[in-house]
Amino acid sequence: MKAADLPGAEEAAEITELIREADQYARSLSRGLVPVELEANGLATALSRLATNAERLFRISCIFEKVGTIELPGGSVASHLYRIAQEAVSNAVKHGKATQVKIILVLGNEQLGLRVQDNGIGFPDILPEERGMGVRTMHYRAHIIGATLKIRRGLDSGTTLSCMLRHAG
Repeated sequence: MKAADLPGAEEAAEITELIREADQYARSLSRGLVPVELEANGLATALSRLATNAERLFRISCIFEKVGTIELPGGSVASHLYRIAQEAVSNAVKHGKATQVKIILVLGNEQLGLRVQDNGIGFPDILPEERGMGVRTMHYRAHIIGATLKIRRGLDSGTTLSCMLRHAG
């Protein structure tokens, strides 16, 4: 259209670019929903990719840090921990208006800890009655794998989610 100097060429080019961006966004979302690398490369790699995708999708600062070298659990435990982190990051941005999120995986001889910290407005003291299923689902996932989950408002701002799991190291 542009080469033929047809009317609407600029609008068509803009629409084409918006479609490309929407397609890329949908693909990124689907990779986040089904973390293929979880089985192949483990929880730490999946959480690192989650941080990278969160930066790109939400336009925030999101970093992943792994502390310790104990072998991570696989299978459903890793999957549930990943989903808890994924929901916590999403909530930090969507509800907490966070611009910075940190995902920390701490591996000890007897305990494994997942912590998600943000600089948002903080977890409300009283949850709204019309709240979604996210917090309930995170608690349910933690319960299934025998972990404890705590969500607390930061002293100045932000929210910290902690999920602790005892394991044989």
